[in-house]
Amino acid sequence: EQYVPLGFSAPGTVQAPAVLAGYGLKDEALGIDEFKGVPVKGKIVIVRRFVPEHAKLGSVEVQRSAGDLRKKAFVAKALGARALVIVDWPLVAVEGSELPPEAALPELRPEGSGDAGIPVVVVKRAALEPVRGISADILLEPLRAPRASERHPSDHQMRGTRTPACLT
Repeated sequence: EQYVPLGFSAPGTVQAPAVLAGYGLKDEALGIDEFKGVPVKGKIVIVRRFVPEHAKLGSVEVQRSAGDLRKKAFVAKALGARALVIVDWPLVAVEGSELPPEAALPELRPEGSGDAGIPVVVVKRAALEPVRGISADILLEPLRAPRASERHPSDHQMRGTRTPACLT
């Protein structure tokens, strides 16, 4: 399997331009907003799974809360995303170092009585390789939390890319 829809995913088919939004973190209390300056509205948002190494994400409790996939989905939806794609593609500390082993896809199981309002799918790294505009260079580009506001919105746009996220 290359992907799995999450239990709180809305069913549907989406075809729209895709944008990258780092780890998809937005937490006012922590002072982290990786969506700032990212043109999310009407797009398929691609985020990294889990959380980065960051001083504000030091405790396991904070990491669990910040990295919660449901939270990432509801934030993306609230910002106008049409779908959310989550991939385990961590930042690499040293250029040229290999990626750590990929985490297993989560099991598909019902979660609660409602859905996120958008399709949400977790994909394997290999599933994104054929997508035009996505490369290891783009996904491995460091997105430093303290300087996220410096990014220009066009840095996230994958020009000419129409990435289908299909769930039934």
